[in-house]
Amino acid sequence: MPQRMRRRTLYVVGLVILAMLVAACGGGGGSSSSSSSSSSSSSNASSTTSGVVEVSLKDFKFTPSDIRVKVGQKVRFVNNDSVRHNVVQATAENATTGPFGFQGPVQMPGDVWEYTFNTPGTYPLVCNLDGHNLLGMTATVTVEQ
Repeated sequence: MPQRMRRRTLYVVGLVILAMLVAACGGGGGSSSSSSSSSSSSSNASSTTSGVVEVSLKDFKFTPSDIRVKVGQKVRFVNNDSVRHNVVQATAENATTGPFGFQGPVQMPGDVWEYTFNTPGTYPLVCNLDGHNLLGMTATVTVEQ
């Protein structure tokens, strides 16, 4: 029971903080940035003809959240939201403390960041900005040979 109350309290605190940040930030644009690193990533999203898998960051979700790719395949993370997001390879439990496998840049609305996954495995992802991980902004990338 105490664990349930703690989760509820964290959820409410996260929502309050998020509401305050959104109110304080107003709008804001940013420039698009693209970067590529080596590790592994995958997505059940539709691939473009170049084999890039696109993942939308919107409504405090990664869409799709179950991402499957092949080794060497690139994943494009697009911030389709009105708030900033990021992509961090970490579990929900260590989203703010680390260790992180990789950490993408802060993506403002409209920004794009790409990452190439080069090693097979399963990679948990979170957005660890402004309590978004507390709202369930998590995903899993499965990289296959």
